Amino acid sequence: MRYEYLEIGETERRILNGETIRKAFVTGLTTEGFSRVMADTGMGERDSIRIEGESLTVCVPIVIKESIIHVTALQGLILDPTHGDMALDASFNPKTDAAPNHFLSAVNCTGTQFQGSVSVTGAEFSNLIFFEGTGFHDVADFTGAVFFDTAVFKGARFIKDTTFDRATFHGTAQFVAVEFQGRASFEDAVFFENAFFTETRFFDEARMVGSHFAQMLYAPASVFGKDALFDRSCFCLVVEMKDAVFKGVLSVGNAVGNVLSLDGAQASGPVRIVDTPFSVLDFTGARCERDVTLFGSRWEESMDDICNVVSRGMDIQEGGTSDEREGDERERWVKRRIEETETVAAMHRERGRIVDMVGLEDIRVDGCFRCDFSHLEPSSREFPVLDSHRRALKNRDPEGSEGNRAAWRRAEGEYAWLVDQYDRQGMVDDEESARLWQSECRIRGLSGWKMRLFRIHQQNVKWRRDRKKKKESSNTEKNRKGGVSPGSKND
Repeated sequence: MRYEYLEIGETERRILNGETIRKAFVTGLTTEGFSRVMADTGMGERDSIRIEGESLTVCVPIVIKESIIHVTALQGLILDPTHGDMALDASFNPKTDAAPNHFLSAVNCTGTQFQGSVSVTGAEFSNLIFFEGTGFHDVADFTGAVFFDTAVFKGARFIKDTTFDRATFHGTAQFVAVEFQGRASFEDAVFFENAFFTETRFFDEARMVGSHFAQMLYAPASVFGKDALFDRSCFCLVVEMKDAVFKGVLSVGNAVGNVLSLDGAQASGPVRIVDTPFSVLDFTGARCERDVTLFGSRWEESMDDICNVVSRGMDIQEGGTSDEREGDERERWVKRRIEETETVAAMHRERGRIVDMVGLEDIRVDGCFRCDFSHLEPSSREFPVLDSHRRALKNRDPEGSEGNRAAWRRAEGEYAWLVDQYDRQGMVDDEESARLWQSECRIRGLSGWKMRLFRIHQQNVKWRRDRKKKKESSNTEKNRKGGVSPGSKND
């Protein structure tokens, strides 16, 4: 493909003339370039560009298609593409079937205000991008965009619906303190590095269905104003949602996870984490006003589908880079992640349980806590699932000391809470099983002499039980042989 070469200033001049840039090598698209064209040609008289205080406003749409943009620096610019009562779009490559725009150098749109819609569907950003403090006042569409370096959206405001579906972030994704006032969709997006959504506010639905987080998803103190959907997603490392607020449904279903921390989270709507194996699930200090449903009962049947979650979403992007070595490295990385995920899934299937450890200390559920005790019951006295029970076993304080007793009291309290939950729901078998482990923890927390006395009592009970069984077995054997006299023969 041959590109038209446009010098700095020529691109801005054509844009202010209302032209569409197509199949061009754009040397620069900058705020300074617009200012220079305005000063040199007096285009401000034609209302295509104007100065308001210290702000520079471009009043025509910026339309660039199938081009290569070398330098993009629109910091502080206001894009208000309106003419009379007709609203126009400020769009880059609105057609997904066209060749994508390719931004070679860093893109700096810090503080830029996009009054019209923004579309960068399928665009490739080879360097850093900065949308810090940027305002998107209309629809923002980043569908299929590829970010090869760090993407900074810190403090940005998305007034209407925002779409990052099938976007790929090779560098760190920073959505810190962002406001999504419309619907935010990251469906089937791939994050190869850490994704930061710290103190982010989602006023509408947050949709991350089928997303893949190869590193950490860090979203503490974030606010989800409506439903937060993470179904079919893959979390390879830690999902940190400490002190997050969920005002709608929190749904994680048929996904794969490692560590999910909802420590101190507040949920006004139902919480559903079903058919999703996790190594660690932490609800410490969580406050849930509605039902909490964990794990479900069909997870083993859907395990094969769960194993395929990673491979479905982490397909190698065609044309993402011209560097074959980089492409090979990405392919090896994907295969390694798939193998690791399948290993974790196989481990859960072999153990017959969907979770390794659950933290329920100081949890409050105003609705029902729906979770079969089979998922929470220790596989043995030395391998409990509840975190408080594990910490009690690992407590190094002397037996019978205050520290040791306090650790066992905490474990006893969590089992007692589960007993109450099962009693309210009429789950008799689960209630009885939880009550046995509650008693176990209460006994383990007794002072030393009481513990020794209890062990002696246990030994006596076992001795009496074995003696009774032996006596019953002996009587049964005598009764069986009692009808046949020694030495008798059959007729």
